[in-house]
Amino acid sequence: MAENIHDKFFKENFSRHDIALAFVEEVFPASLLKKLKLETFALSNASYVDTTLEEYFADIVYSCRYDDEQSLEIAILFEHKSYKETYPHFQLLRYLLNSWEQARKQNQLPTLLIPIIIYHGKARWNYEPLRSYFGVVDDNLSRFVPDFEYLLFDISRHTDDEILGFRNRFLATSLFLMKHRENEQRLLAQRDRLFVWLEDISDLQTGSNYLQATLVYLFRNLDFRTKEFYQQLFSTPRNSQKAMSTYDYLIEEGRKEGRLEVVVAFLKMAYQQGIDITKFLNQDYGLPKEQVQVVVDKIKKGQL
Repeated sequence: MAENIHDKFFKENFSRHDIALAFVEEVFPASLLKKLKLETFALSNASYVDTTLEEYFADIVYSCRYDDEQSLEIAILFEHKSYKETYPHFQLLRYLLNSWEQARKQNQLPTLLIPIIIYHGKARWNYEPLRSYFGVVDDNLSRFVPDFEYLLFDISRHTDDEILGFRNRFLATSLFLMKHRENEQRLLAQRDRLFVWLEDISDLQTGSNYLQATLVYLFRNLDFRTKEFYQQLFSTPRNSQKAMSTYDYLIEEGRKEGRLEVVVAFLKMAYQQGIDITKFLNQDYGLPKEQVQVVVDKIKKGQL
């Protein structure tokens, strides 16, 4: 399964120690959090997603000590679907078994694992215990039902102020973008809280990489938006300069790959700058020349 833009954005962010640690500190239950030795929180190279599970989620795994006595793993799972899975425990049970089976093959003891799902669908996800899947279970039968819990971070249940109030700005911005990735008005309304803080670090590698990653994520999720939209969104001088450089690269990349919507954007931008776009007809866009001719004609007639 090819990595999609949501997976890529998730992994770029939550494989960063500071973002993942901030996420755990913000969303884990206090009773659990106080016993975690967060100074031992460390990224693992493990993954327990197999070919069956990759339809459901992507994972980032961290190791951590618990109460000085026990090692455990924390798996941050990014749910792929935009709706609640009917029986999420079934996929999670397979995930846990993959973890324990991997330990067995390496002659190691199984490690306790805490799964936390990040869900970014619009419909709310109401948590149900595994036992509820079977209806009413007699006490004599309940011992035959495997039971475990998972943690859930349903982005739709959190207000914009709650998300943007998270102390780590990278985490707050990333979760907000996951929630409103297709909502131009929400993004523009909160642009000062989303990106102004990046201005001070946009010349550093961390800031520059993050700005580019967010623009790519939005570019792939939003229907085509003009260059002016991104100039408004990344409105401060250094942010805007770097964002426009990335935007131009994405337009050119899309033109070369033959994505129709990007070819349209490229030709419209050239036409608005007073360039004779008929001279681009002989370039290789990976599209039939007749299709490009139709686009050029419609742009010149003001129909696109």
